[in-house]
Parts: sequence; structure tokens; C-alpha cells
Amino acid sequence: MGPNKLSRDECIAIVRRLYDSHTIPEEEIGNLLGQLERDRPGIPWSDLILWPTGFPHRPEIPEPTPEQIVDRALACKPNVIIIPPPNDA
Repeated sequence: MGPNKLSRDECIAIVRRLYDSHTIPEEEIGNLLGQLERDRPGIPWSDLILWPTGFPHRPEIPEPTPEQIVDRALACKPNVIIIPPPNDA
């Protein structure tokens, strides 16, 4: 499956678990977010999950489903910063 180990369905399961964040320990929340961020770096997972309608929260916009969040995340182009090597001239 390439460098990414988590399938879409596995990502959805993690996001579903995070949606129940009021019922799980804070440490587990950090571990789950870390798992997503390590597997697919450069994607703003915490923003997509914690602020799905933007910041500040906009109650008039329906919250996306875990599937929609994962699809948005997987459609993101990761932020990559390329640093050129130093000049040895």
C-alpha cells in the first residue's frame, strides 16, 4: 500500500473514535491523532476533526461525517517544505 499503512476504512475508524472524544482519555486522543499524523504527514488532521466547520465553530453548517472528514483529508496535498542543500562554494 506504499508508505501509508492505514487504509481509508482504518482512518475512518480512528476518526469515529475521536468523535467520541468526550468518552476517551486525553492520552488516547493524542495517540490516535498521532497515528493519523505519522501515517499521513502534512495533513491538518486535528483541524479537520476538531474544527470541521472552521474556526470559530459555525453551528449553521452541518458537521461532516467521519467518512467526509477522511475524504477531505485524503484529498489534501500535504504541506512539504523543500530546503535546498547549503552552498559549499
